[in-house]
This record gives sequence, structure tokens and C-alpha cells, in this order.
Amino acid sequence: MKSRPMSPKRFAVVILCTGLALCSLFSSIARYYDAKWRVTPPQPDTLIYQQYARAIAEGHPYRFMASDEPTTGSTSHLYPALLAILYWAGAKDEALPTAGFFLNAFFYLLFLLLYLDVVRRMAPDSLFLAGWLCVLSGQTIFSALGQSDIGIFMVLSLGAFDMALREQPAACGALLFLASWCRPEGAILSIMMVVVSLLPMNVNGQRSRPLFLAGLAGLAGLGGVLLLNY
Repeated sequence: MKSRPMSPKRFAVVILCTGLALCSLFSSIARYYDAKWRVTPPQPDTLIYQQYARAIAEGHPYRFMASDEPTTGSTSHLYPALLAILYWAGAKDEALPTAGFFLNAFFYLLFLLLYLDVVRRMAPDSLFLAGWLCVLSGQTIFSALGQSDIGIFMVLSLGAFDMALREQPAACGALLFLASWCRPEGAILSIMMVVVSLLPMNVNGQRSRPLFLAGLAGLAGLGGVLLLNY
């Protein structure tokens, strides 16, 4: 008797469970090397973002130390603001790295869902292979769980692409706007969206005005970043 192929929804559950298991393993290894069983920061940028978040929550934003002059040296504006919310909510001092880990674990799992949806729309015959290659990629999980702005940028950038495929330009534009506040590469995505929108999108040679407006929304985010920085 021939077995029925696994449905995309069930496969998504399997991938999410695998991703959750990997997050648990990552967390256990990170805690193993700390005497107090805390999630140890995996890279120096983690501490920089957490210090910026602490400063925002304490009322002196963009100051690495309270006595310093304001500087926007933090690569991301959005990620420290999210960490500041966690700090304000009670994840202070030694608890902030652990809270940041769970935040990025959430971003990682959300990225997996977005990735599966993009593959299902573009190359459905490769869904199962692509899904396993993604969830078992060490580069993917380290990028997401490295406790920097990469995790949220992965979600925003792929989410914008997914919304473009779904023909949801408003959501695409909103995600591109946030991506520009997250990392400088967000501006590059917005420029690419504008360029793509000016290309003929079908046999009639028509261009996509909604995608053009979505790209402009992302560039508006870049404008806000430049105004804040300079």
C-alpha cells in the first residue's frame, strides 16, 4: 500500500518541532559554560546591543554609558528598542541575555515558517528538501540565535518578500520600513524592490505600482534613520 505524502501543514509542524529542539540544544550548550546556568552571550555585539537597550530603558538613549555623549553607533535602532522593552518589563542585568535568547528563538521559528511559505509558493516540489536544508543549517540557526539584530532582520526581510509574493503591498511596505530601521541592508532591499517594480511584470509589459510604493515605504524608513543619525 502506497503511503500518503505528508501535507505542507504537517511538514511545517515537523520543521517547527525540529527548530524548537535545536533551540533547546543551543540553549543547553550556552548554559553549560556558565556557572549560574545562564545563557552566555555568543558574540561581543550582544553586549553592545544590551547596553544600548539598558540605556533606552533607563531614559538616556544612545549613550553607551550614562555619562557619555549621545551616539547612534549601534547598527540597529529597532533591535535595541525591543530589548529595552524586555528590560523595562523586568529582564534586567543578568536576565537580559536569557530574555534576548528566547526573543531570538521566536524570530528563528517565525523565519522557518516564512521560509516554508516562500518555498511552497515558488518551488512546491522542493518544499521538503528545502525545509530540511534550512532547519539543519548551522549558519541559519547561529545567525538567528546569535543575539544580534540578524534574527529580527531575517524575519523582516523574508517577511517582506513573502508579502510581495502574496500580493500584499501594504504589509510588504511596512516590513521594508521596519527593515530599514533594523539594519542598513534593509535600505538595499527597498532599492531592489523599487527596481523590480519598474521591470515588466507580465506579458503585457505592465509594471507593479504597488511594489513601487512598498519600496518607497522602505526608503522612507531609511530617510528616518538618516535624519536621526545626522
